[in-house]
Amino acid sequence: MRQASAEALKGLKEYRKAEREAYNAADLSLADHFAEDFILTSNGVPTVQGRDAARELFRNIWDQYHARFAEVHDDLVVEAGDFLFVNGRFTLELTPRQGGETIFDKGRYQGVLKRGKDGKYLLWREATMDEGKPT
Repeated sequence: MRQASAEALKGLKEYRKAEREAYNAADLSLADHFAEDFILTSNGVPTVQGRDAARELFRNIWDQYHARFAEVHDDLVVEAGDFLFVNGRFTLELTPRQGGETIFDKGRYQGVLKRGKDGKYLLWREATMDEGKPT
């Protein structure tokens, strides 16, 4: 593994932009930015495998909340072949659709993105760890 190249960092930046725009718009095409065999593990929710399961997870979140990425910060990015290994932190802003106080879900993530034949990165694996009860 080596520090991510400028080309890889550009690809990650493009991925993050598309991810943020889709998530903040409650657009289920968000899952199109995931590899077909995508896996998400997170404390507090069952493991999600595949794009269809990811769409269902986000549909359930967006049915309950107006949600947006308040922060995504990649702290460490390394590259190995067609893979990017990323560690960072996030904050989600969640406002209940039925009224109530906005909560901020903060945590850390470790992810692996895989470069496709078209040169674009897709999220392949991700583990998120919430910091505890949202504030």
